[in-house]
Amino acid sequence: MKNRERSKEILYWIGAGVSWLVLLLLLVGDKLGLELPRVVGGLLAGAGGALGGLLTVKALFARYYRRNEKARRAAEREEKDERNQMLRGIAAHRVMLATTPIFIIQWVILLAMDVSIAVMVVVMLAYLAHFVIYLYQLVRLQREL
Repeated sequence: MKNRERSKEILYWIGAGVSWLVLLLLLVGDKLGLELPRVVGGLLAGAGGALGGLLTVKALFARYYRRNEKARRAAEREEKDERNQMLRGIAAHRVMLATTPIFIIQWVILLAMDVSIAVMVVVMLAYLAHFVIYLYQLVRLQREL
């Protein structure tokens, strides 16, 4: 089970890296004068940033969740639900703190690319979707108790 969770985390990181690479290649192409149609470039930038952000959040969540697994098991054996909830809350809080700069960097890149407002709206919706997914995972973890 541990190897499976680790494999999922690695796949999340690979997917996030590819997505961020697409966004960076679009930025470099834009600066070098390679012109894509506005809609195609905007959609690629929005999708690359949104998917990169989503997979980064999922990878960070998997890492912190796996890292606290030993402490969670000890807490469950001792039937300390409060400690278990606290550890999960700390892991979730760390993920949220770690992902906020990612979205700020994403916005700066998109602003430097001079993308359309539609792309910015797509990225903002993706940003909100990440936190909805994050909150859903927290609620699901709390229900396990």
